Amino acid sequence: MTSLQFNKIIFAGDFKEMFCAVDKPHEWPAFRHQGEEIKLKLNNLMEEYQLMVVNCEENKGAFFIAHSVTR
Repeated sequence: MTSLQFNKIIFAGDFKEMFCAVDKPHEWPAFRHQGEEIKLKLNNLMEEYQLMVVNCEENKGAFFIAHSVTR
């Protein structure tokens, strides 16, 4: 995203544990290190960001694109 010069991003995905570990690391001790690393990178690279948990049903377009790329 930074190479495209976007600095205000909404990341949406089915990554509840990771997104929650970024926002509330004390509640997710198993993912604390990964969450803190992600938050550090995002804070250094992004002016503004939001992590939004959505399931595959809510985000079918992105799911189908990602699935077709991996095939």
